Amino acid sequence: MAEILIIDDDNDFAEVTKVILGSRNYEVISADNTKEGLLLLENENPDLLILDGE
Repeated sequence: MAEILIIDDDNDFAEVTKVILGSRNYEVISADNTKEGLLLLENENPDLLILDGE
């Protein structure tokens, strides 16, 4: 199963995206700030990264 990391400070967006992707059998983890996101990126090694561009 592919793992997806979402780094976004908009918790509503992250939660909706997790539900949608989870319903399609993706494992989704998220962080609401860059520091936490970088730690997850290093420790979890996800297959896909979704970032907030602002």
